[in-house]
Amino acid sequence: MKSLAPGVVIGSRYVLTRPLAKGGMGSVWIARHRELDVDVTVKFMMPTLVNSAELRGRFEREAKVAARLRSQYVVQVLDFGIDEDMPYIAMELLQGESLADRLKRQPQLPLLLAARFLTQICKALRTAHDAGLVHRDLKPGNIFLALKDGEEVVKVLDFGIVKDTAKNDADEQAGATDTGVMMGSVHYMSPEQIRSSRQVDHRSDLWSVAVILYKMLTGNAPFPGTNQGDVMVRVCTDSCPPPSAVVPSLPPAIDAFFVRALTRDPAGRIQSAQEMADVFAAAANMDPVPQTTGPQPAPQWVKTLPLGGMDPAVRSAIASMADAPVSAHEGSAITGVGGTFQAVTMPQGPIGAVSAPQRSTSKTSKGLIAGVALSVLLVGGMIIFFATRKDPSPDSSDRDATTDTPVAQAPASGSVLPSKPNPATSTSSVVTVPTISNTAGTVVDPVRTAKTAAPSTAPKSAPQTRKNPLDIND
Repeated sequence: MKSLAPGVVIGSRYVLTRPLAKGGMGSVWIARHRELDVDVTVKFMMPTLVNSAELRGRFEREAKVAARLRSQYVVQVLDFGIDEDMPYIAMELLQGESLADRLKRQPQLPLLLAARFLTQICKALRTAHDAGLVHRDLKPGNIFLALKDGEEVVKVLDFGIVKDTAKNDADEQAGATDTGVMMGSVHYMSPEQIRSSRQVDHRSDLWSVAVILYKMLTGNAPFPGTNQGDVMVRVCTDSCPPPSAVVPSLPPAIDAFFVRALTRDPAGRIQSAQEMADVFAAAANMDPVPQTTGPQPAPQWVKTLPLGGMDPAVRSAIASMADAPVSAHEGSAITGVGGTFQAVTMPQGPIGAVSAPQRSTSKTSKGLIAGVALSVLLVGGMIIFFATRKDPSPDSSDRDATTDTPVAQAPASGSVLPSKPNPATSTSSVVTVPTISNTAGTVVDPVRTAKTAAPSTAPKSAPQTRKNPLDIND
């Protein structure tokens, strides 16, 4: 039998580099694959146990079981062989630490982190249970936290005492349970496994997972003790303290979860690994938020229109233009004649006859330019209309000036029109009209006289001596 040391070649292809771990049942080394030039983990039996047909059969079964479990949450077995009467298992090399080592450094894990570890453990067990396998030795030491792409991924290890419910293995005897007790797994064994390991099914693993989860959340074992006999009595008879009694920040739903998960009667316990993950996620209030896939309502727009103080006709025209649908991105503002439109939501549904995503930027710009031009024309037309309406038409005063009829109220040098304005032509403005007297002493309007005496071909305009009543500087 070979002696294990750095540089020793195992199976003609694995060169041992350094020891990784050692226990009562065997040792683990890091080795280099000679052909592939990659590092692997090689597990050996203890030399003193190699002659045991029972233990050798269990070691070989562990390799076969792990190799057939295709799950990213179960350690991958690469090879199995016997070199000079020494069985070995070659497995993927994992970087990280065991859950047992993590709990030594950090006795209590945050709720969300513990839930993530639980979910991955349950995924590994779902694969094993669907294949008819019961692990029977789940504990923090057999849960490895491997670093994969910067994240921790659970890897379930050590299927040495696995039970295959589809076969009647010769190894199904009390010795397997005794090995579990010697390895210190009694704190995580279910009541039915303590009584008889032959009668357990997949629900025994779920009990063990619940105990691991309790320890992750509280830092304590639900059934503590240093004497194995005392621990077994507590597992079969005592009730564990509610987790919130140890960690008050835990919600009451977590207590209810453990009442069901640690029910001694397997029929009243959580029945599957998938159900355990789902029930705990609900208790921890981590249900996924449903995504709405139906049609979304049309966006609402906030309109800000500077309509105060405008002429009613202009205000009405601009307001009617502002009611037209506008497409814009969230947070953008569209400004034109008539006001500013602030988009407060992204268009999710149809706006008018065309949905927002179908409108191009060029069409939107052309629409805005057309709206601005229409507004300018409308406002300009109204200004011209009001200005034209307020120009003096031939009235009685013009007739008096043409016929040189004396104006009785006018003084000789200048005149101020009556202080009471005509509502049709003026507001509150006072317009001063200069006058002159002819040789007959008649007061005449020089502008009107000039128009009569010498008609001009220049464009007709308002008298320069009269101020525009729409002038805001008046």
